[in-house]
Amino acid sequence: MGNYSYLKKVVNNANGCRINWDKANTEKLFKHWLMEDVYKLKDKRPETLADMAKKWDDTKFVGYLDNDYIESLMEFCRILEPCDTFPRLYYDYEGYDQLWYLEFYPGTEKILYGIFEFTNILKHRIPKHPEEIKSNVTSAEYAEWERIYETARHEVIESVIFMDGWKVNQLKPMMLSSSQMIEKYLTLMGKGYRIV
Repeated sequence: MGNYSYLKKVVNNANGCRINWDKANTEKLFKHWLMEDVYKLKDKRPETLADMAKKWDDTKFVGYLDNDYIESLMEFCRILEPCDTFPRLYYDYEGYDQLWYLEFYPGTEKILYGIFEFTNILKHRIPKHPEEIKSNVTSAEYAEWERIYETARHEVIESVIFMDGWKVNQLKPMMLSSSQMIEKYLTLMGKGYRIV
């Protein structure tokens, strides 16, 4: 169980940003099983960052960036060939009204991540859920609401890519306990929760 990440967009020449797998320090890269599995594909390894973005699609990715995964990603960023830009990958985080991005600085270990929570934008674009209006909701009414919701959600995701209001940070391993990592994430999102 868990929340999956869905690739929504690649920008800033992610299609032209090549991966030099031969430069990889596998001790660092293999700190995450997915990176190890992809590396071991040999002749079928992704050739560009955009290709690799598809490997992270429909996996437990953006919400599961623990220290080992971060260190693996930093090594991955180091083996990206410079491409005169900083490629960015956008992912929808399942179960949350959040769009995340990872911005890679090829040839270095620097990766920025951004989070945009779009709950407030979305709620102004959809009608109330049918069950909030009446008790007997038909399957057709529910299906129509779902269609409107999914269309609005897609439109919001497309538009927030270009909006201000992103919470941006550098991706770095933090020697924190799981509860400290959760608390740091919730603080970043402005929730101010404390784990007790």
